[in-house]
Amino acid sequence: MTTPSTAADGGRRASRLGAVLRVTSGNFLEQFDFFLFGFYATHIARVFFPAASEFASLMQTFAVFGAGFLMRPLGAIVLGAYIDEVGRRKGLIVTLAIMASGTLLIAFVPGYDSIGLLAPALVLIGRLLQGFSAGAELGGVSVYLSEIATPGRKGFYTSWQSGSQQVAVVLAALLGYGLNQSLDAAEVAAWGWRVPFFVGCMIVPFIFFLRRSLTETAAFQAQRHHPTTAEVFRTMRANWRLVIAGMLLSSMTTSTFYLITVYTPTFGKTVLHLSTAESLLVTVFVGLSNFVWLPVGGTLSDRFGRKPLLVGVAFVAMLTAYPALHWLAQAPSFDRLLAVLLLLSSYFGLYNGAMVAALTEVMPAQVRVVGFSLAFSLATAVFGGFTPAISTWLIETTGDKAAPGAWLSVAALCGLSAALFLYRRSAPVIGADPVRNGA
Repeated sequence: MTTPSTAADGGRRASRLGAVLRVTSGNFLEQFDFFLFGFYATHIARVFFPAASEFASLMQTFAVFGAGFLMRPLGAIVLGAYIDEVGRRKGLIVTLAIMASGTLLIAFVPGYDSIGLLAPALVLIGRLLQGFSAGAELGGVSVYLSEIATPGRKGFYTSWQSGSQQVAVVLAALLGYGLNQSLDAAEVAAWGWRVPFFVGCMIVPFIFFLRRSLTETAAFQAQRHHPTTAEVFRTMRANWRLVIAGMLLSSMTTSTFYLITVYTPTFGKTVLHLSTAESLLVTVFVGLSNFVWLPVGGTLSDRFGRKPLLVGVAFVAMLTAYPALHWLAQAPSFDRLLAVLLLLSSYFGLYNGAMVAALTEVMPAQVRVVGFSLAFSLATAVFGGFTPAISTWLIETTGDKAAPGAWLSVAALCGLSAALFLYRRSAPVIGADPVRNGA
């Protein structure tokens, strides 16, 4: 027989589940649009950035891709401060509206052959709008999830911020795989690559409907004072060391993620000379793998602490990233590409599952969104967002197809150093549970 207390518990669980789905749905759309640009980089390069060589064309395309990430720190400061002042719900609706504007622009811009230099200029504007929005979106979603989490399960809850991104990876890759199976190469290059962007545009109204029904978090409502933008800036200046440490902590996450998702189709096709379909299929499996490992990482960090997971995974990744890619480059194949990327996926999922919760915990509560957003956005701008461009440049310069592994090792070293700094015994993490977080 169902008791009133059992029914109430079930209602609360359903309410939290609904909140998780509503808040992460916007994050899904945001990342879906970001991934498409990287997945279809070779086609975008030909349509908007024609050049004398494929390398030059790709570098221009990945530079525009990276420019969106340069806007993230600005979006983190401006929109993050806005969310900390007006609330999680209102702020996340604004970030979604800005992202949708950038997506619509990119989807409908004619090619260089039709409107000349205006085409790449409009694509750049679309990317800048997407980057400005994403600067606060990830932080806003992560903080919202951390503030609705049940006691002792913050790592598990916040892992679904990135979990929703993996759904976007899988859907984007499946759409690409389906297009490559149903259209010939000329049709995909001419117009087929735009179809997933149109799909993203069609999803926008549904996501707006879901996000409008979000409720404000109890933690935000309980705050006696919500800082003004000026107060947020002063607090960030006073905690600049914390922001830099948070940026370095996030560096491994962002670099690994963009290598194994966004860069994979280009890496598989142009560097390893595998088919587009094979590269996209590997990306599907990577997204599914990430989806599994992320909540595992979050749960393990809830059980054993953030520090052991962050330090251990970063150390192993630092030692093995280059050898794994070197093994792949020696004899490129679908099986080897899948095996290596699934290995890197396990590193990403376990590390990020702990990292997102850790980053929400180290920031002062009054500026939690802007602090998280700024640290993560700086990491994405300096490391993750330019990983495709840096990987392309490293391979071209050194002639070593495994060179991106060295870049991942550098990012892992940064993450390891930041974790040791933040969790040193003499400086317990702000707002953290010392038992769960290993401070």
